[in-house]
Amino acid sequence: MDRKQSLSEDPKAFDAVYMNGANRIGWYIVVGLARRPLNVDGFLILKVPGVGLLVSPKLPDSVLSPDEAEDPSFSSEGLKLTPLQPMSCWWLQYKGKMRLAHNPQKKFQVHLDAKWQSDVGFFNYDTDMPVRALAKGLSNETWTRNYFKCLKDHHQTHYEQFGELIGNVAIDNVDFNINVSAMRDHSFGFRREWRVFHRYVLHIFTLADGRRGNVGVICIPNMFSRLEIGYVYEKDGSLKPLSDLDFELYQHGENGVPPSDYGFNFKAGKECYEVKVQVEETTDLYLGLDWEARITESLSRFTVNGVEGWGVVEWMYANNSGRRPAVVSSH
Repeated sequence: MDRKQSLSEDPKAFDAVYMNGANRIGWYIVVGLARRPLNVDGFLILKVPGVGLLVSPKLPDSVLSPDEAEDPSFSSEGLKLTPLQPMSCWWLQYKGKMRLAHNPQKKFQVHLDAKWQSDVGFFNYDTDMPVRALAKGLSNETWTRNYFKCLKDHHQTHYEQFGELIGNVAIDNVDFNINVSAMRDHSFGFRREWRVFHRYVLHIFTLADGRRGNVGVICIPNMFSRLEIGYVYEKDGSLKPLSDLDFELYQHGENGVPPSDYGFNFKAGKECYEVKVQVEETTDLYLGLDWEARITESLSRFTVNGVEGWGVVEWMYANNSGRRPAVVSSH
């Protein structure tokens, strides 16, 4: 399962890997490579203290050329994620240009070489999501034969796992060490159609006391108008699935501009969590050949039950205006 998958015959087939991480001193990284029949949706975002927020040279466009190499790597245009040991070790590499997110004329030559390693379990949404959370999502919808066929047609296998990303990055021949807590995920299925999504938000965080987690809400109007998802890793590495969440999408950024200072509450296991989020910096990108989805990556500081934390909040918005001429992120 934790390897490159064969794509289905559907034009919207997908096999995607993703990773994001952060640390206390202000490093952030977000990387994604989604194999599609005609292209790869790929990007790299890297914030380096003292240098700035670097992004892939084509962003906000994430459409990259497919790499036809017959090897186990997910790769395109210098960016590569390679599974070395299932559920334990992946190799992240990049060699190429990057630019400052807020000063596109400022470009750098970047060489990134890092290993992601984990000794904790993974959260598989097929098997580990609580029945109650799924039932809550289903209860909001009208049940018909077509409804359940839609769920089946759009089903995807998706699992997530936290670990540590450690390695080196050279920026214009200046060397830096990268060491961040990072969540890695893998998704694959018959079809991924971004046009069926309305919005989602994912809060991916690491706390100073060793706890880590991902908490969010997804809105897919024809399937789940509100689906709560998430989990927390306890200090000992055990996983506690999310059981309740008071975050409402319509109260946060429904106008297309994600909030920069907000809070919410959730429950996982027997513990209740109070979350405060303060965004430090954001950048946007688009997914799909026609830019069907707009993603805002919010690099953030967290406070959870009074404990300091750091991580990335990912906001997805449906984009109905299509592909635009060459633009750069303005956030």
